[in-house]
Amino acid sequence: MNAAKSDKPITDVLQSMLGHVDLASRRWVYEQYDSHVMADTIAGPGGDAALVRVHGSQRGLAITTDCTPRYVEADPETGGKQAVAEAYRNICAIGARPLAITNNLNFGNPKSPTSWHN
Repeated sequence: MNAAKSDKPITDVLQSMLGHVDLASRRWVYEQYDSHVMADTIAGPGGDAALVRVHGSQRGLAITTDCTPRYVEADPETGGKQAVAEAYRNICAIGARPLAITNNLNFGNPKSPTSWHN
């Protein structure tokens, strides 16, 4: 078996890999927000989806977002479909029922295929 050769020290390679968007933890992002505002958070960020009680009621909302950037980069249309399917699965995983989606995606100009991967 041929091993990949690199002039970089193994510590530099490891740091580069751990800092890659597909491997790096996003924990620091969601920990910046106080997810317990008004004490209505039932299941906070970090899992498949968050669950928040509608203030003053017995109802709740399951909220999630998801995307695998490499799928979108490879094929924007298929990657978009995969993102919706993954979010749907995340809602189901916490025992909630998906009711609606919103297009909060930021795509390039739909008439310019070169901008679809941005």
